[in-house]
Amino acid sequence: HKINLYPALSPYQFFAPHAGVLYGQTDLLNALKVDRLRVSTDELPSPANGGMSRWELGTQSYESLAGTTAAVDYLASLGTRFGGADGSSSRRVRLECSWRAIQAHENELKREFLEGVSNMGGEVRVLGHVDTSHVALEARTPTFAISKRGISAAALAEALVKQGIWCTAGNHYAQFWAAQSSGLANNEDGMTRIGFLHYNTLAEVGRVVEAIERATA
Repeated sequence: HKINLYPALSPYQFFAPHAGVLYGQTDLLNALKVDRLRVSTDELPSPANGGMSRWELGTQSYESLAGTTAAVDYLASLGTRFGGADGSSSRRVRLECSWRAIQAHENELKREFLEGVSNMGGEVRVLGHVDTSHVALEARTPTFAISKRGISAAALAEALVKQGIWCTAGNHYAQFWAAQSSGLANNEDGMTRIGFLHYNTLAEVGRVVEAIERATA
């Protein structure tokens, strides 16, 4: 797809180290006059200018760059292992196949979790989409903000951690809880947060659901 803007992202969100990425087409980036060191050139970064570009204000974090590249390669490998891509396909094709495979698997994880907590007689509430139709599953991530009747968000997280379930509680830098949670949470305490990813299994989701059911104040 042709992109005529400047996507910026944090690679840690796809399993890479903490770093930052800014993407832009050459002509668009050349049109920007960013601050530069006196010794730097006006060119974009390239092997030819040896890192003396105005976009690079010092030595880069080589370990972060290597880790980010490795994370992308890892995701591309999933396209070959699980997404039906040929090993000789371009990395872009392998990534596209990877994301389709990941989405299909994570949809099953979402369905398993939502159906599991819905069988607790209203004891557990989930913020956001709870419909398990395909369209609804596509509209949400496998990260859930939940509350359980009679137990605070922090106490629920603590009870789950004691059962070997890693999760967190709090407002997670958001201030929409009071306005959007229908009384389930406030902006200070937030809710308990549980997340699943492509490497989780349906059995692990079931274990989490059982742990939530056992959790008490």
